Amino acid sequence: MLRVYAIVVLLLCSNFLKAQDGSGTLRQKQLFSTLSDKFQLSSTNFDLVFSRQPGDTVLIYFTAWPVMAGVITEKVPRQGNDLSMNIRLINFSNALLSITRTFDSYNNAVYQGLIVHPDYADAFLVKTHESGSVELVKKQLDKILVE
Repeated sequence: MLRVYAIVVLLLCSNFLKAQDGSGTLRQKQLFSTLSDKFQLSSTNFDLVFSRQPGDTVLIYFTAWPVMAGVITEKVPRQGNDLSMNIRLINFSNALLSITRTFDSYNNAVYQGLIVHPDYADAFLVKTHESGSVELVKKQLDKILVE
């Protein structure tokens, strides 16, 4: 888990440092500007992705959103059945989807993660919604760093 968090922190810090111009203001280069602020998918889709291996190409289908296509670059087993994955999103300028699947006390899958690219100011937070679906919420990286 530490390795995945270290990668995400390095990407966030890299983006923050690269995004500063001479005046100290963040550039507003957006990777996801044409996409809605929020998307959902069923956790069944992510369960299928988590059954794949590093090097495999995966497709992630969202409601009302084009498919995310990616290559699994890393799969790290955690305590029990918990698992973390890094996926390079080939149709979004090789942005990194870093996602972890844990299980709650009822043995339901819970997903948490981030889609980030060091050259862009926007990102998506990935989390399990109360309904059990997986939700992506668009954020600005400078806002994530403050939170």
